[in-house]
Amino acid sequence: MPYYFFKLEDVAKEFDKYDELSNMLIEFAKETGQEDIVREILTTGEYSGYKLSSSITNRDNPLLEGKRRFAAAYLAIRNPETFKHFCENQVKLFHGTNGNALESILNNGLQSQKTSEEKGTKVTTGEKWSRFTNHRDFVSFTDVLPLAEAYSSVDADEGEKNKQFEVIIGTNANEILRSKKVRVKSDYSEVGVLDTFPVESIKIIGVPSEKIEMVKKMVGIKNIIVSPIDDIENKFYYVDDMGDITIFDDVAEDFHKYLKDKNNKVEKKRLKDALAYLKRYLSINNYGNDQRKR
Repeated sequence: MPYYFFKLEDVAKEFDKYDELSNMLIEFAKETGQEDIVREILTTGEYSGYKLSSSITNRDNPLLEGKRRFAAAYLAIRNPETFKHFCENQVKLFHGTNGNALESILNNGLQSQKTSEEKGTKVTTGEKWSRFTNHRDFVSFTDVLPLAEAYSSVDADEGEKNKQFEVIIGTNANEILRSKKVRVKSDYSEVGVLDTFPVESIKIIGVPSEKIEMVKKMVGIKNIIVSPIDDIENKFYYVDDMGDITIFDDVAEDFHKYLKDKNNKVEKKRLKDALAYLKRYLSINNYGNDQRKR
């Protein structure tokens, strides 16, 4: 499987504010202890053997690579546990959908529109297939996370209101290659799986933090990781298809404050746990009694 490596300078020249956004992400990463990870992602497009590009989609270029890097860096800062799962399971191919589709996906796998219609499967998903006039006979995956996030952000007009939330289905290249892979004619970075992508091949389901417990109950004993992916629609930056970057200063300020508060809470918990351990240690070793005897 070929791997396309993009030099930093080739990626950076595709964006009007690559350095500015990169420096902001690195500064924010300092608050969560992810600075080295984020710096490596932004400069190389990989981290510790985990390459962001899948090398199996229909197209690749420095612009797409830059979008991957920004998304991965943001995820490593905002939801580091999820980025860790991606690395450990080589998850780099994504399908965006809506919470109303989860029950069908967990029962039937990811079905193409054509397969769903043939089998009479009711699909209440945020995608709603509305962006396409033809009935596609494949399930689309992309290795550009923001593209999957864009699909996940489409509101469903059917189903239960409490299940209208963003969902990212993640898998790895090996699972795609084991399926009936088809080449997709598209302006986006996509790869298709013919008819149905089995539920057993899903490695991770990413949902907003407040939906984690509900989705874990839905998943049950299936060997699927449920992990948070937050702020899909509310990042402090936006990157369009031309490489123009918009930075929302007020959102960035709030995000930085959130990270500082989060870091302070983590540090306070660490100190609290350390003091509790020390107290237990002294109690077990009867240190106080020994001191009084002296």
